[in-house]
This record gives sequence, C-alpha cells and structure tokens, in this order.
Amino acid sequence: MALVALWGCGRAGPGGAPREPAPELPSTFTVRGRLAQPAHVRWSLVGAQESAPLAADVTRGVIQRALEAWGEASGGRVGFVEDPTGSGSDLRFSWERGDHGSCTPFGHDTSVAHTGPMPLAGDGGATFVHLDAGRPWREAGAAQGPGLYATVLHEVGHVLGLGHDGDMDALMFAGAGAGAALETPITRAELDGLATLYGGGEPGADDLLIEDAHGGTLLVLHGVARGGVVDFALLDVDADESAELVVWRTDRAGHGSVCIYHLDRPAHLARTTGPFLGALPLALPVFAARTPAGQSLLVWQVAEGLRQARVFDLPRRGLVPYTGDLAGLEPLADPRRADLDGDGELERVRRGG
Repeated sequence: MALVALWGCGRAGPGGAPREPAPELPSTFTVRGRLAQPAHVRWSLVGAQESAPLAADVTRGVIQRALEAWGEASGGRVGFVEDPTGSGSDLRFSWERGDHGSCTPFGHDTSVAHTGPMPLAGDGGATFVHLDAGRPWREAGAAQGPGLYATVLHEVGHVLGLGHDGDMDALMFAGAGAGAALETPITRAELDGLATLYGGGEPGADDLLIEDAHGGTLLVLHGVARGGVVDFALLDVDADESAELVVWRTDRAGHGSVCIYHLDRPAHLARTTGPFLGALPLALPVFAARTPAGQSLLVWQVAEGLRQARVFDLPRRGLVPYTGDLAGLEPLADPRRADLDGDGELERVRRGG
C-alpha cells in the first residue's frame, strides 16, 4: 500500500476510469536524537539464549539483515559491526520476559519490543533493544506471532534517532513493526528522516534548507515541504535564546498540525516536538508574531477586527490559546531569519529547489 502511494500508481475510479494518484504529502518523520558516530555502531546479542523463542543463529541472522537494510538505505552513512564478546557494544539486543530491570514490563500491554534511550553525544554510552521472549515469534512472513525482522527494523529506527510516525503505512508508525510482513518496509518517510539526520541526497523542492549568513547550507530537512502545503518560521519557542524551526500544515488534510524542529547550534537536527494536531485552524492564513514580553505566537484572523492566537508552552502542552491583547500586534518582519548560534549573524530557512 505504501509503495503504491510512493510511486504514484493510479487506481481505477468510477466506471473504470483511471483515478488521479493522491498527492504526495510532507514527510511526517519525528526525531528523538542523533548518534554521534552512526557509521561505526558495534552490536551484540547478549543474555541466555536457551529459553529464547528463536534459536540464537536465527535471531542473529535476522538482526544482521535488518542492520544491513538500514546501512543500505542510508547509502553507507550508517554502519554496524558485530561485537562477539558484547563487552564493548554500543547496541545490545536481548530476549527478556515480564519484569526486567527498570524497563516497562512485558506482558502488561501489546508491546513486543522496546528500545533504550539515545546515547548522549560523546559520553561513550550504549543503548539496547529488548524483545519479548514470552511471545510466539516468527522470522518473517508466517501467519502467527510478531515478525522478528520487521520488529528489529522498527526498533533500530529508534536507535538511529527516529521517533514514531503518524503515517500508518510508515515503518515507524507505532506498532507497525510487530505485524508487518514486508521484508524491507523502509518507506520514504524513514529515508527522509535518515537523510535529514545523517546527510545524503541533493536538496530539492520538497526540502527546507537552513543556510548561514553567507548562503552556505547548514542543514537540509528532507521531504518536510513536499506538496507545497506547509508554512514555516524560525522562532524561539522554549525561551532558550536560540530559535527553533516551526513548520505547520496549511491544508485541510493536515488537521492544523504543527511540528517543531530543534536545531543543535545549528548544523544538526537534535530532536523534534510534536506534531500537535488541531493546533491551528484549517486553511486560514497564519502569521508569526512576538509579544512585547518576547513570547512567540502563531496568529490568524477569524473575522474583521477579531484575531486568535496560540502561544508555545513547552515541554508541557505544546501550543495553548493566547489570552493576551492581540490588537496592534504585527507579523514578524522576516520570520525566516534568526540568529541560531549566537554569533550575531542571521541564519535563514528557505524552500529548496
């Protein structure tokens, strides 16, 4: 189903006439972090294997295939090497049952696997993928039990820094990995997220570019402007004296969603917040503004002389109604320029192409 949408194949409409393919929409990938050295991730399968639902050689082989799929998808920018001893691993896979350490216990919900936190850059830390040993697993393609390959593929997406995607056809959709039967269900959304985090691909009209004061490209956010149905601004939404990239949908199908891209001074995407669905009105023009107190707002005109606005309330609630005075509040003169790194020069964001 995702591949049909991806390659734009038409479907039959009423009377058998070809139906126009659905328009390609912006990528909805989210980001929870970024590996400092993605090309050299050491992994191991640890713990007792005697009571595991699949043989150790089967488990190891499936993990290897999933890791190779991510490496190929990244164009070699992501790479994994097995650490047979497990003593120096950056990523440890293991089968676990029920209560296991400080993790959420298996068996209390529908979760079949989970991933540890992102290692902090430069701290030499490691992370893990835990698989629920209390379920009847299959390698892939069988009729019963969660598929190990698709599940590992999903969890490694988290290891690489991808969060959950709102697209039900995406590999990173919450719960997608457990039931997916495709051998390599890495979709365009994951490719866009991977390229945004670790580079790859030429900038195009579907992308947003962060540029320095001299026009040099600092960061390409791939696919987030696809379809021309987004607007964006650089705003300080969390009062940390550096701007974030705020992107919002302008079409009705976007459900008024807002996503915030947090930049790391400013050459990397550190994480995302959102998307916040229903944060903005459907198909009404929205502009960015700042209150005299320095609060960043998104504002729209409801009727003649009547405005409404949302103010950012991070990390608690996202965007909330603004109750202050909006009379006389002017749009920012240039919401696509801001000093992102404190050097006194203005960086900017623009569409690619």
